[in-house]
Amino acid sequence: MSIVETMPLGGYNLEYRQDHKVLVDAFIFANMGEDGEDFIENVYPELPDTVSFSSGLSLNQFTKGAPISGYPIKSTIFTYPGDVPESYPVSFSLSVSDKKYTFSLIAKWIELNSISNGWWKGQVGRHTVATIIKGAAFHELTSPEGDTYTLFSVQPDNTYDINKVNGLADMPLPDGYTYKSYQLEEDFVFKVEQIAYVLADSQLSFQRYPE
Repeated sequence: MSIVETMPLGGYNLEYRQDHKVLVDAFIFANMGEDGEDFIENVYPELPDTVSFSSGLSLNQFTKGAPISGYPIKSTIFTYPGDVPESYPVSFSLSVSDKKYTFSLIAKWIELNSISNGWWKGQVGRHTVATIIKGAAFHELTSPEGDTYTLFSVQPDNTYDINKVNGLADMPLPDGYTYKSYQLEEDFVFKVEQIAYVLADSQLSFQRYPE
């Protein structure tokens, strides 16, 4: 399985997604790179809002998401580990100011359920390795069943101080969940080889660990 995208510290991640609220199996293409601030300011606004691999009205339309940047994490994403429809390419490219940005097929939504207080819980098929850097504020949610989730991505317009210990203390939690935070004394590495179990609201995304 080949590495297709890498997000260094200070980098960005942008995804084009199918509507996972409409489709049972909604696929995701992603592009990662360096200099998140420059990408968000100068490249993101020039990219199309949607791309499609068929003509006319179709559920094969992929919508541009919000760029992810600003959290002290570096990630490596591998090609999607499952089966892909024959009509979908493994990647596509878009150009801005004569520079090409390649978006690779990296994931598929498998399940998505609304739980409480604006949170949803789901499963995503993907293969990733992520590292939260030593010294960063570590944010963890624990479910009523004892499953633990770590913060792994944030929307750029989030209203929390994600780089501060207890910076998420004021966020509404899903019913029965608890929150704790501390400063990492060493790098925290977590990976997924097949299915990621995620927990998210409109601003923050958490991933269950261990896998």
